[in-house]
Amino acid sequence: NVYTPMDRAGRPHFSQVRHGAYNNASDLYTSPRLHCVQLRDLVPGAMYAYRIPPDTQLRYFRSPKAVDPKEKVTFGLVADLGQTQDSVATMEHMKAQALSMDEVLFVGDLSYADGFGPRWDSFGRLAQPFFSEIVAAVVGGNHEVVEGESWVGLRTRWPSPPVPPSRGAGGRAPLFYSFDIGPVHVLALNTYVGADSSSEMYVFAEKDLQSVDRSRTPWIIGMWHAPWYTTNK
Repeated sequence: NVYTPMDRAGRPHFSQVRHGAYNNASDLYTSPRLHCVQLRDLVPGAMYAYRIPPDTQLRYFRSPKAVDPKEKVTFGLVADLGQTQDSVATMEHMKAQALSMDEVLFVGDLSYADGFGPRWDSFGRLAQPFFSEIVAAVVGGNHEVVEGESWVGLRTRWPSPPVPPSRGAGGRAPLFYSFDIGPVHVLALNTYVGADSSSEMYVFAEKDLQSVDRSRTPWIIGMWHAPWYTTNK
C-alpha cells in the first residue's frame, strides 16, 4: 500500500503568502497554525477514531483497502468545488454516501483562493465536516497556481504522499504521485507543470506505469485537472 506510514508528526508551522510589493505589510498573509500528522501501521480497511485537542469531538475515518485484484472499491469524484451553496450541497450529497465510498479523488481547484490566503481558511472550515472523515487524493488545478500562489496553499494544507521517485523538491509535497487501493492503481498528475519527455513528471509517469503489476492492480485510473488535448477553445 503506497500510503506509506510514518511514525512522527510534523512540527506545527505557519504558511505565508506574499503578494505584490514585498515591503508592503498589508499584502502579507499569515495562516493559522498548520499541523500535519502522518499515521503509522494502519490496518487496511479499518475504521479509526481520532480527536484533535482541545476539540472534544471524536471523528472517524476508514483507512484505504489493501491491494487485492478481487476487491471492490468505490470512489467519489469531485473537482472545482469552491465555496458556494452549490459547494455545500455537493459535499452534503457525498457525505450522505460516505459509508459506501472508499476514497475521494479531488481533481483540482479546491478553494478558489486564487492567491488570497484567507480563502484557504474559510474553505477548510467549509469542507471539514466531510473531508475530516474520508480519505481524499488531491491534485492541483489552475486556481492553485494562479496569482502567484504557486501551490503554497495546496502543499501545506493538502499534502500528497511522498511516493518515490517523486518526493517533491526541497522536502515539499510532490505535485504528482501514485498509489494503490484494492484492484486499482491511481496515477495523479499535474497539468500545470512541465510535461515534455525530459521533465520530472514525464519520467515519473513513464516509470510508474512500467512498474504496474496488472495481476495485482488490473485497473489503472489517471487523474489530472485538465486534458492536454481538447477542442475546447
